[in-house]
Amino acid sequence: MPPSVRAAPPRAVVIGVLVAYRANGGKNGINFVARLLAVWWVVGLRVFLVLLIPLAVMFAIWAPNDTSPGAPLLSDLVATVAFTIPVYWRAAVHLNDVRMRTETRTDAPVPGVI
Repeated sequence: MPPSVRAAPPRAVVIGVLVAYRANGGKNGINFVARLLAVWWVVGLRVFLVLLIPLAVMFAIWAPNDTSPGAPLLSDLVATVAFTIPVYWRAAVHLNDVRMRTETRTDAPVPGVI
């Protein structure tokens, strides 16, 4: 397998973290690491459970038929990228939502309300 293909999972993680960082507000963002870990944990678990059955079926069909030396690497690559992209995409969506809610929230009292 070419080195560029083997480097795909780390590249997907770096790109995912950068997208999540921008969704959190970039250098003006608040508590990026804490927010990313909290959101990533929940989203990662959900994506894992959703992808578990399709990936298990795919590997049960694909793995016995492929005896080439690069087969395990290719199946690991597919599984890693298939998990990484949806997790960081949804994490970025949720981080953006948290950022928007934090920016629009005010702690000042509303006039006329006791």
